[in-house]
Amino acid sequence: MKGVIFNLVEEVVRAERGDVRWDQIVDDAGVSGAYTSLGSYPDSDLVDLAETVAAHVGTDPNSVIRHVGHHGIAILVTRYPESCWPHDDVRSFLLTATRSSIPRSAGSIPARTCPSSSIASSPTRSSR
Repeated sequence: MKGVIFNLVEEVVRAERGDVRWDQIVDDAGVSGAYTSLGSYPDSDLVDLAETVAAHVGTDPNSVIRHVGHHGIAILVTRYPESCWPHDDVRSFLLTATRSSIPRSAGSIPARTCPSSSIASSPTRSSR
């Protein structure tokens, strides 16, 4: 998992629960908590963080992941508007994100092979 994802988790948790709670969650999860946006870290760290946050707030890990994803997309749009503006929806953004330069800075870091992903289509929802 790319560090930028962990940075988003940290940012959302700190904004909603505070610095002390983030430090407690990192300790309780048994993870390092020091994630650089360009680094790669075990997926299990994200699972451990989600499970620990869920236990702290009284919900399930999947709800934590969805919540961070929802708020994390807004953070990415604010931080990297040039990578997000061509997209009309989150799905089209995610389909291109693995090929994107979002976590890279203007060619200073060589492109790396990103894992492929699969996002299933879902029926279009009608607006209410």
